[in-house]
Amino acid sequence: MFTPSSKKKFIFTLSFVLLLSVPLFCLTIEREGVGETIEGARSEAAAEISRFLYSNVDATTVATLFDSGEGIESSILIEAGLRSQLPLLGVTYTDRVVGDLCYSTATMDSRTSLPLYYEYLDLMMDSLSMPSLEGVGTIEAASILNGILDSFEEYKKLAYVVKALGGVYGKEPSVSEGEIRSILSKVNGTIDSLDKAAFVLVKGCDFSGIYVESPMPVSDSVASDFSAVFANAISGNLSGKTVVSMQNAMYFLSSRYAESQNGDLFIVASLNDLNGRNVFSSSVTVPHKLIEGMSLYANGYDFRKALLTGESVSNDFNIYIRINGGNTGSTFKLGDELYVEVKASQVCYYYIVGYVFDDEGNRFSYLFPVSVNSDGKGMFIGRIDSSKVGKWVIINPSYMGHVIPLEIMPPLGVETLQVYASTTTDFNEIMSMIPKWEETDDFYIVAGEPEQVLSTTRALSIKKTAVMNNSVQNSESNVTYRSIKK
Repeated sequence: MFTPSSKKKFIFTLSFVLLLSVPLFCLTIEREGVGETIEGARSEAAAEISRFLYSNVDATTVATLFDSGEGIESSILIEAGLRSQLPLLGVTYTDRVVGDLCYSTATMDSRTSLPLYYEYLDLMMDSLSMPSLEGVGTIEAASILNGILDSFEEYKKLAYVVKALGGVYGKEPSVSEGEIRSILSKVNGTIDSLDKAAFVLVKGCDFSGIYVESPMPVSDSVASDFSAVFANAISGNLSGKTVVSMQNAMYFLSSRYAESQNGDLFIVASLNDLNGRNVFSSSVTVPHKLIEGMSLYANGYDFRKALLTGESVSNDFNIYIRINGGNTGSTFKLGDELYVEVKASQVCYYYIVGYVFDDEGNRFSYLFPVSVNSDGKGMFIGRIDSSKVGKWVIINPSYMGHVIPLEIMPPLGVETLQVYASTTTDFNEIMSMIPKWEETDDFYIVAGEPEQVLSTTRALSIKKTAVMNNSVQNSESNVTYRSIKK
């Protein structure tokens, strides 16, 4: 069995033997092509010459042709623009038409062609030199180095033809292909920008129709400033493979990140199809110097950690809440419309507290009105009856039977909606759970910092549960989203 490197060497050696089998002193090569057009016949004739020179040629490529002005019977091609594995220079064509078919004889004469190849090789020498990469980013450096490697491939093809035509080109490049590959290897292994980190993360991802989800911290479900920047870097490196809308997606790219002890960021990406099957995964480590001064966690991170612990009661009664069908950290733009839904496993009353951590550093809590036709505390209390148990219920306000969407408006930042529910049948009991509030132009503000409101409301729920009948159960759930300008 050949290893990849030994296999490559084998192919090269085989190709070299094939080339040596060409008579080095053969000064003229002629091949004929047939086609429905003169251009098609010439292309086939040129491809036949290319096959003769080297066995591995794409015969389906089309040449860019230049007539000499002497008519189709005797047209001359000074430099054939064949997109084949071997560039053909100085080929002449003799064409004829017989019935519905066109015939062309391609002739390659070493006396005409060799000077053209020597001139072409001379022009390539400047591109086969060590580039200056000072002050150049790694992505641009990789592009430059790959361009030089492409030039080496072209150089080898030209040299093959020269040798096949009996010529000798004595000049050598000032740098070797191996030196360029060695530098490229080091460049590809260097992460010196977030764009390069994204490039490494999605390298080899050959799928299209990808929806790029915002990268999230392992310990949170809300997009941060870093999330937005790195999501753009990922999309940029996937080029035309991404889609803007989830509805048009064939694949979903999610990624999670965590800080290491030395401050570097370890990022893991996973690409799943519509059935949830993983089809691609990758990881990359971002040096800490690239993320200095950048927020890795959205506002209110410590609050959300507290939110995930110490739920008021743990039992078989459950309440759930989601926004626009999602229960994980989503990001919405200014003016986007929201639909809030709740679902309960039993008949219950519920109320919702919102916690806001905006981009200006403000923090506050408010009560979410779910019964706009009620007065006082009653406007904050909703009811899940037996017909709605186990179903998602939209709690947006409605007018004449039409649900009114909630629109993203300032203040922008991170917002959490926490739903509390109780199976009590005593309406006064659920009324007593509603914290004190003050009305402003836009909110029903609850006094105190969000942490205070959270702990107070939970304590209230636990206290009321203790004095209620044993059959009464409480439950809570939350959903967090981020709002941005664009």
